[in-house]
Amino acid sequence: MSENCTKNRISVEELRSLFQDRVSLIAVRPGSKEMAQKWSIQPDGSYPEANTNNRQLAAMGIAVRLGNKDHNIISIDFDGSAEDGFEADSLVERFIELNPIAEKTLISKGSRGANIWFRLSHECPRKQNLKHRDVVVGEFRSDGGLTIIQGLHANKVDHYRFLNKMPVVEVGLDQLVWLDGRPMDQVLKTEMYTRTLEHKTPSNADTENIITDGGGWLRAELMQSKSCQRLLNSNCANPE
Repeated sequence: MSENCTKNRISVEELRSLFQDRVSLIAVRPGSKEMAQKWSIQPDGSYPEANTNNRQLAAMGIAVRLGNKDHNIISIDFDGSAEDGFEADSLVERFIELNPIAEKTLISKGSRGANIWFRLSHECPRKQNLKHRDVVVGEFRSDGGLTIIQGLHANKVDHYRFLNKMPVVEVGLDQLVWLDGRPMDQVLKTEMYTRTLEHKTPSNADTENIITDGGGWLRAELMQSKSCQRLLNSNCANPE
């Protein structure tokens, strides 16, 4: 695991470097899930424009635009709860046990749950829920989706932070395994490989459903750094 487990905000330049500078960043109003920039009408729908103004982004929350239009970046969100019978922490641990490559890629945390980030080596499936034992425990975030990765959470308490601050790894879905042992390319619905111009895109009214908080927590045993252990044992206390 990276020794750079941190609760602190990083520079926009460093954030871009975690995606090898192949990423579309979107400004989000701090403490909300509301975008702080306009939408752009494209031939295949309406999208928030990628923001190239690093100075503006540095003062805002930041979301990553996902899917085929945006460098094939996806995030696997874990958001289980005790009420549902699945703690998000345990789900993340199990996924990493089954997928050691997840220890080498970017992992972010919002209020609860985890987002594990990858760049796909092929076209992206559409955005869809992920189930374990017939319970929705997360989401495969892709085309038509955004995941917030930096800034103040909408609960006005937590700050987004990194549990594993490492560059995003490129994989194929057949290289990843879901919690029940099935390959991810079998778990996702059969109409997975979409063409860029065929996917349904969001309207402004859909914004609240698309922008969702980033994720996670990793068990201290998974983190080699003592600084990471201290942060995790205290549930990565909020920045001052």
